[in-house]
This record gives sequence, structure tokens and C-alpha cells, in this order.
Amino acid sequence: MKPSININQKDPKLCLLNKILKFIDTPKTIKILSRNGIHNTTLFMDCLKIIIISMYYNYTMSEVIRQLESDYQRRKYFKIKEVPSIQEFYEYISRYNSEQFNNITNSILSQIHKSNKRPIKTYLVDATPVATDINILKEFITKERLEKLKLKWGYSTTKKYYIGFKVTVTLDKETLCPVSILIHPGAPHDTIIYEEVLKELKRRRLFAKRTLILFDRGYYSLDNYKIGINRFKIVPIIFPKYEKIEQKLSDNLAYPLEIYNKTNNKTIKQEYKQLKKILIQKISNWKDLKPVRGLIEDFFKVAKDTFGLGTFHKYTTKSISKSIYICLLLTAICIQQGYDTKTKMQQLSEGNIELRPAIKHRRKKKETKDQKTENTKVPYKNKQTTLDELRKEHQTTLF
Repeated sequence: MKPSININQKDPKLCLLNKILKFIDTPKTIKILSRNGIHNTTLFMDCLKIIIISMYYNYTMSEVIRQLESDYQRRKYFKIKEVPSIQEFYEYISRYNSEQFNNITNSILSQIHKSNKRPIKTYLVDATPVATDINILKEFITKERLEKLKLKWGYSTTKKYYIGFKVTVTLDKETLCPVSILIHPGAPHDTIIYEEVLKELKRRRLFAKRTLILFDRGYYSLDNYKIGINRFKIVPIIFPKYEKIEQKLSDNLAYPLEIYNKTNNKTIKQEYKQLKKILIQKISNWKDLKPVRGLIEDFFKVAKDTFGLGTFHKYTTKSISKSIYICLLLTAICIQQGYDTKTKMQQLSEGNIELRPAIKHRRKKKETKDQKTENTKVPYKNKQTTLDELRKEHQTTLF
């Protein structure tokens, strides 16, 4: 049995949860919910708060509902009007699709993303595996069962073979807010997902010309560089797998044939040259951009270690995708509450909410050569000295 939620206003963990719930419980979110086809907005807000509390404290939904039903002060503190039963809770949430949850999370996070008004931005793209709670070792799972559940096998370096999904997230560098979230069954290669990520960003009008997008080595392909510059007119900084790739890029990147059919050839050529120049300049110094790209890895570390991304006790695609969207929403809002640097995100993932400085243990001073020789020196004893010492001891015993 886990301990109950203690409502102590001096508790830093509870204060942080209160800030997160205040950010969500606003009239703007109620408009967003009604816009996405949710009828009873008050009940949906109560259910959303219950899901966030369960992820925050790593409790089950039934435990959170039981604790809220038993104590009136908890309901008052979290501003929950009506606590539904467990059957009503699951029945109400199952009415809505995962696409509706995706639209709700994106529209809530757009409030944070609007604070940055620069047209040219830098985005970070990375993916993580999320496995279902199916015991692969205990039972044999057939292809027919996977087709019914709409699941696929996947492989990753961390989880090895698993049944689940691959979640790709694009973060804004300055706000550390997820701009788009894509979920794919199994583990498709990153080069296949590359074009879909850029299409999603263009559909939502999130990048302009000359925007920098940092990708991992898994997205490396010469065709992907061409797609980013020719079709989308951005600077795709994909970390190279091989050394001295600048000459290869300058040789392969050429004008597309569509340019010669247009009247304004000169302006398009100048833009293409500028994009090519920026790309070669950035890739020649790609090692300097490693700490910038490490921010998205810290973001995933917070989502996994503190809020349990990838440890959901669920089996279907519909239920897992909903919990992924809410988990990423919770991490993004939590980071906005003062945990917006690399060190602070690492402290949050370790459970250090108060951001206490690390304890510096005193190290023992290394002994010098002179001290070692002094310790090794032993006084030389003759036979006469030992006999004198024995006589003195014998005399003392007689007295």
C-alpha cells in the first residue's frame, strides 16, 4: 500500500502540482475542450485532473478516486467538483478518440509556444520507444492477436525487442515546449519518419524560411538534406555518420529542375545558395551543437523517470496514445515552472524538486612521497636495547 496524498502546503511536491493544475484549469482550456467536441467540460476537467494526479504520484486511477472520495479537503484543494466512480471514469474517457486528445494537448501547449515571437526558430527532433505491458516471456503472442490490437514488434538499443510504439517529438529550443507529437506502431526507421515530421510542421505553419532543425544520426541520408532544402526551404542539421562530409554535400546539393520553369530564377537561386552555405557551415561545427540537442534527451528523461512514460499498464493503441499525450503535456507544463535548464531538468528527473545543491564530499588528501617514507621508517633495534626493555618490564612486575 502506498501512502495517501498529504495536503501540506509546505510540501514542495504538492506546491508544484498545484501550479500545474492552475495552468490547466482556466477558461481558455474550457473553450479548447468545447471546440474539440467535448460536451460535459466540467466532468472532463475533473477526469483530466485525476489522470494528472495519478501520473504525478505514480498511483493507479482507482487509488486516486478512492482517496478523493474519502476526503473532502483533497477535493477542495484540487478543485474537483464531482468525483466519478471507476466505471464512470473509464466509460467517459473511452468516448473520445486519441486525435481529440492530440488536438487538446497541442492547443494548450500553443499558449506557451506563442511567447516566442521570432520568425526564425530552432527545433529539436528525437524519438523514444514506448512498450505495452504485455509479458513477452510468459506467453506466445500470435500475429492475429497483434493485428486485432493494432500493435507491432519493435527494436531499440535500450529495450531491445518489444511490442509498442515509437513517439517522435519536436521541441522548441527556447521554450522547451513540444510543438508536434507523432506516434507510430512498432519501430519504423527514422529516415522514413523524417518527411512526415516536416509535413506536420508545415501543416501547422510552425516554421518559416531558414529555420534550423536538429536531427539525430538516425535521420542521416543525403536525400533528406535535399528534401529539407529543396521542398521545405529549411536548414536540416542532421548529425553525420562519417567525417569530412562537407565536400560530399557541396557536390550532391544542386538546383532542382523546377527552378528553370519559373520566372524569378535569380531570387530562388540566391535563397538556395544561402541555405546551402548555412548548412555546410553548421555541419562543419556539428560537435558544438551536441549540448543543444541534449536538451530533448533531458526532456525525455524527465518524462520517463518522474512521470512514467513507457510504463503504462495498458494494452490497446487507443488507451496508450491518450496517456502518452497527457504525460508529455504534464512534463512540458512542469518544465515551464522554473525547470528550464539542463541541470534543473536533470535534478527534476532525480526527484530533487527543491533544486538543492549537490553535497560535496571531502576527499582524503593524497600522501606525498616524504610522508610515505616517514611512515615506512622503523627504528632499528639492537640486541642490547631489547634486553634493557625486558629487564625494565621484569622489575616493574616484581614491584
